Amino acid sequence: GESHALAITEAARRELEKVLGIGVMKAKEHYELLLKQRKLTTGCANLDAILDGGLEPAAITEFVGVFGSGKSQLMHQLCITVQLPEEKGGLAGKALYLDTERGFSPKRLVAIASRFGLSPEEALDNVYSVYVVNTDHQVVLLDEVERLVSSEGVKLVVVDSFTSHFRKEYPGRDRLAERQQKLNRYLGQLMKIAVTYNVVVAVTNQVMASPDPKDPMEKAVGGNIMGHGTTHRIWFWRRKGSKRMARVVDSPRLPEAEAWFELGEGGVYDAEPDK
Repeated sequence: GESHALAITEAARRELEKVLGIGVMKAKEHYELLLKQRKLTTGCANLDAILDGGLEPAAITEFVGVFGSGKSQLMHQLCITVQLPEEKGGLAGKALYLDTERGFSPKRLVAIASRFGLSPEEALDNVYSVYVVNTDHQVVLLDEVERLVSSEGVKLVVVDSFTSHFRKEYPGRDRLAERQQKLNRYLGQLMKIAVTYNVVVAVTNQVMASPDPKDPMEKAVGGNIMGHGTTHRIWFWRRKGSKRMARVVDSPRLPEAEAWFELGEGGVYDAEPDK
């Protein structure tokens, strides 16, 4: 059951306090702990720069953007970079890809693995994937997520897309409260796994037209729940051709900053800003 799945044993709690310093501590100790945390490289220097070195463990980093803005491409790339040794910005670990839109592509992983000098066969062997059929399945899978993270060396959990099933199953305003409650609970449980096992969690989210005509900005699906429930929010925009722009829009530690990248055969590459 839910309580069992997320119950942290006493030993794990003590271990956790050691690793993450969740017990009471001074700000100086907290600061030193943050400095010691190993970030996961995106494999793209421009993106790493706005993320202060890469994706933070024990946190949820959310990537928001329209279809084709490069979110899934980056998720595939992270499944490769997590396997790199620590001196190359990786975590020498495996990845788990929760796929809600049938976007997972082993072929894409092979191309990215070659670019990063990994044997494609070995790289594929280190990536678990599961097609998620609906929101109930997404929630039930948390047990499996926890098992793989705790005993199979998974250091990265990807959810692509985080919100698509919630959006489809709970249409209209009358079911909004119910949807948000379920979304909130799921986010909280995923965050608990991220923090307990010190893993990187990367999720993608879609955009929708603003419901308020006075505020024409696009909105991320999931409203405030997603905004508050994830740690860092990075927004992707399409630019000329294969170029894209990323911006940190919401984060407790990262300043608002922009990065340019482009999409290619081997994944996500650095790019110069459009003139």
